[in-house]
Amino acid sequence: MKIERLRVEHLNEAVRVLALAYSNELSHIFGDLEIGRSILLEYFSQNPSGFVAVEDRVIGFANISFRKKSLSFFKFMCKNLGFSRGIRASLLLKFLCPDPKKGEATIDFIAVSPLKLRKGVASALMSAMFEEAMNKKVKRIKCLVPLNSLDIFENFGFKAEKLIESKFALKHVGRKGWCLMVKEL
Repeated sequence: MKIERLRVEHLNEAVRVLALAYSNELSHIFGDLEIGRSILLEYFSQNPSGFVAVEDRVIGFANISFRKKSLSFFKFMCKNLGFSRGIRASLLLKFLCPDPKKGEATIDFIAVSPLKLRKGVASALMSAMFEEAMNKKVKRIKCLVPLNSLDIFENFGFKAEKLIESKFALKHVGRKGWCLMVKEL
């Protein structure tokens, strides 16, 4: 398996893996999984970022942020979904992928093809993101994790910092309980 930065030739497969891994969440956020896939494909084609795990095809996709999401992200969502749905999708994505503070990074997502789970793909992607964070002299990495996935992040040295119950997330993503996980580098 090879870990690479996201490139144009990876886009379709990377978004496919993301949609497979987060089908429930993306269906809630965008109202329809195929609409979500199409919007994410367009977004990542304009803003390529993240890492992919590649064998004969993309089997994993992950993204880490080092700065606040720009206003263009919200404009992009509103342009593609209409004003009210775009604002709602932007707010949900901002909740799920919180902006990093100075000296921090935020893992936005790690998606692994269901056929490649427990084969070291997430570990390889996580290592690439840790290396990137260390190169940027980041002291702390955080991510928002559903309560049923805490053990995965604990295995990578993350510690639970704060439990969050969100009625907004329950209504629009289908999950109420989340945990802010933090790893000191």
